[in-house]
Amino acid sequence: MLLAIQTLFSSEARCSTSITPLTINISPRKQQQMAQPENHSPMPTHRALHIPYPILRITITALIALSLIHTTRTIFHPSPPPPSSPADRIDYTLPTRRPNPLPPISSPPHDLVLPSPPPHGIPPESRIGKISILFNGKDPTLVRALRTHEAHNRQFGHSLLLLRHSLLNGRDGDGALDGVWNKPAYVLAALLEEMRKPPAERLVPESRALTPKDQTCWHDADTVLLNPLVPLTLFLPPASHPHVHLLLSADPHGLNNGVFVLCVHAWSIALLAAVLAHPTYRPEAPLPYRDQSALSLLLLNGSAAAYGAHFLTVPQRWFNTYASELDDAWTHAFQVRRGDLLVHFAGCPKGQRDRVIGPWLERAERGAPEWVVDVGESSLKGEVERFWEEREAVLGRERREVREQARESMEGSRAGWELIGEG
Repeated sequence: MLLAIQTLFSSEARCSTSITPLTINISPRKQQQMAQPENHSPMPTHRALHIPYPILRITITALIALSLIHTTRTIFHPSPPPPSSPADRIDYTLPTRRPNPLPPISSPPHDLVLPSPPPHGIPPESRIGKISILFNGKDPTLVRALRTHEAHNRQFGHSLLLLRHSLLNGRDGDGALDGVWNKPAYVLAALLEEMRKPPAERLVPESRALTPKDQTCWHDADTVLLNPLVPLTLFLPPASHPHVHLLLSADPHGLNNGVFVLCVHAWSIALLAAVLAHPTYRPEAPLPYRDQSALSLLLLNGSAAAYGAHFLTVPQRWFNTYASELDDAWTHAFQVRRGDLLVHFAGCPKGQRDRVIGPWLERAERGAPEWVVDVGESSLKGEVERFWEEREAVLGRERREVREQARESMEGSRAGWELIGEG
């Protein structure tokens, strides 16, 4: 285009100063029609329209220049798109993850309004993330039970991920899991969210030994926290047990997953995925307690050594005790004692919750001093320390046995190579 403008101006420099008219010819027939209409004045005697060539040339040059300027601005300075309405905009930023505390215990018992659920994921500032389920918040007894955990969460900086609707809605015969399997599904979702984060922002960077920030703690909604002075870190494996990723207890019916501590680790994800897949790939296996039975089969089955080597069954008193009566009698290992962390009402029918759980809720809500005991003043801490000391001794014996077997194997191999060499 610039070349065309330069050529045009060069032609003007070479032309003479005389005006060369541009002639537009009109046919004779058209001239006759223009000269004969009635009630019109006669046409001018000239028969051509003369436009001076320099004016036409200047006009064309100006149009070309304007077109060039417009094209350049359009390419290098495009106009912004028209603003869209807020409903049309897409926000690609990640949500801010914050703890979701329940209303404090001091709230009126009839106030069942719960805060909105947090964005999925455990906040990085949380030391140990707690996970639980409460569908719709319609059961006042379970709402009060969850509120008893609030003082403990504040004391030790725990956040709470609370599932408020069913993730699984399968029915018999449709091949999908029903709502009973929401527990492993929701814990798996939380672990996957943690593993999605950069290693520095996770609760567990897998490159280092276990610390308090490595763990999640699941507790059923029918647990009442009695002593908010007991830290969950008391129960965690020491640094000599980095292979232990799951702590849970057992009752007379077998393993119980009402409360357990689970490490944020690839092993944990594989375990929960296997639990959810169990009904599909092992449909013949009996599962009287559904997800709990599937978990037990995977952990205790001899052929599943990959899972069984990374969990420990701990005393039920640690964090999953049961209640018998509100008295001082203690005759079974599963019964709650003064100074214990919580009490679990496993399998309590819905119609009896208020009668059975209510008295323990009142005790927890008023912070009864005979139950809120410093961990150093109860027998719980001593029992936990003795357990890990015994495990240390067992682990030491196992390591010595492994080293001895390896030494014998190496000596046998060396002797065999010597015999081959002599032959």
